[in-house]
Amino acid sequence: MQIDIAIVNYHSADQIADCLVTLGGWEGGKVWLVDNSCDTEEAHALHALAKSNQNVHVLVAARNLGFAQGCNLAFAQSTADFLLLLNPDAFVTGSTVVQLAEAMRLSSELGAMSPTIYWNRQRTFVTPPTMAQTPWTECCRLLSQAFGFVAKGLAWRHLQQMRQIANASTVQHVEFLSGAVLMVRREAVLDAAMHIQGVESESMDSGQLIFDPAYFMFFEDSDFSLRLRKTSWKLGILPTAHAVHEYRHRAFKANMMQQSRHIYFKKRFALFYRWTRRLSIIDSFAAKLGAPTDYPYMGVFSNVGDFAYATKDYAVIALSASVLMVPAIFRPQGGRCTPLNEQEWRLLESGHYTACLRSPQGQHYWVNWTLLKL
Repeated sequence: MQIDIAIVNYHSADQIADCLVTLGGWEGGKVWLVDNSCDTEEAHALHALAKSNQNVHVLVAARNLGFAQGCNLAFAQSTADFLLLLNPDAFVTGSTVVQLAEAMRLSSELGAMSPTIYWNRQRTFVTPPTMAQTPWTECCRLLSQAFGFVAKGLAWRHLQQMRQIANASTVQHVEFLSGAVLMVRREAVLDAAMHIQGVESESMDSGQLIFDPAYFMFFEDSDFSLRLRKTSWKLGILPTAHAVHEYRHRAFKANMMQQSRHIYFKKRFALFYRWTRRLSIIDSFAAKLGAPTDYPYMGVFSNVGDFAYATKDYAVIALSASVLMVPAIFRPQGGRCTPLNEQEWRLLESGHYTACLRSPQGQHYWVNWTLLKL
């Protein structure tokens, strides 16, 4: 059983060095480093990393292909039974990679699988799988913004579901998976690609592509999840396998995400896309509604001590850059629930956040605040 690993790089050689150290001397297959940087120094840094392990190979792209096509390039070079897609800021051990592949080998219906993915190296928060992207979820978003009790109810329900998945001991089937730490079965990728030739995208006629090249970054994993499910493959999370993805919410990515959102809905839900005038009706209502009004605004904070004082040192159960708390990073059930500590605070970027707090008496509260790093 050969297992290859693909890492798409964009000026992240230092992170990839840490990623490879965590992975260890990988001997289960090849590690493909796809360089999108268009920078000779960055390429030299990656080649230097490859010298330490004969199984590490560098693929230098002629231009910035984006995440989706970068993964496709690695897949086209690979002949392995399984390919793990790994972000430069994600960390997984070699034993975990084998654990994922073995679980997929034993479950022939699984086309793709992810481990439990923690948000930080201290493993105090878990990141959820990719949020479902459907017309229904878009409508639920509007309902949540219009009615605070709906927002709290859906957020709490989502949190409980995610906690159940993270604390399970067997493979959990899900509808969508994130591309940050994602193992794919070669057979499933080829099978799904074969079924869409001439239907979804003429550019996918090679039959050897994981993601639709129309996506530069974002939503390609949601599109891929739908494509696998349409061809009867299942998606799963192996809760007993663990990885870390140090994802950071950065505002400058919002435009790129919005562009991919339009590509996704136009392709996957064309009727809904037309009825909503290319999502403009949905976005217009969302802008008018704003955030749920019954979420108290705590103010602007530049350090964790002031935030803890303002929130009475209540434990932070879940945290999100979305006012609706879906998706949100969350404390695993059974784990220690505490206020934010200094390490966790440093990982947050400046911006607006919403959190679910728990008092010592077990009551839950939703609050908004602004983090401003000086």
